[in-house]
Amino acid sequence: MDRKSGFTFIELVIVITVIALAFPTLLYYFFNVKASLDEFRLRSLAVQLAEDLMEEVASKKWDENRTQGPVVDSSKTAAASLGPEAGESRSASGATRFDDVDDYNGLSESPPLDSQGSSIGGFSEFTRTAQVSYVNSSDLDTTVASSPPPNYKRVSVTVSWSGSGNSVDVVDVFGNR
Repeated sequence: MDRKSGFTFIELVIVITVIALAFPTLLYYFFNVKASLDEFRLRSLAVQLAEDLMEEVASKKWDENRTQGPVVDSSKTAAASLGPEAGESRSASGATRFDDVDDYNGLSESPPLDSQGSSIGGFSEFTRTAQVSYVNSSDLDTTVASSPPPNYKRVSVTVSWSGSGNSVDVVDVFGNR
């Protein structure tokens, strides 16, 4: 008896059934991987935005009332209140730009601005906030009273993005230098 090589009808039905059962499972894993990659991309961008702002903060004076350098002028005390002084702004149109670390206290921007105060294109789903507080060298996580002001400021930058409820925090401590 001479049989032709190939698949029988029953074998084809079995293969189609197996593929049909496996396909939804494969799609589920594919979309989960895609969602994980999207979240990873957003988290990476948020970290970059937080670190960019922290670098900008680090480039400013510790306090506008204190002198910089190896010798601290004890006759000039740090500001008792944290935040921008009257007329200071971070926007490009601001007459006076932020000039010291504590000016960033209470900052909230969406979309984030670059160091020149212009909106960063393509980041409209992100919100960036900053908080500045005085801390002692013995406990850098606990806020202390600003009278008399200690020589350390703790800066916390938080970046969140819409649709996820997630956020990224970057924290640094700046000493009077």
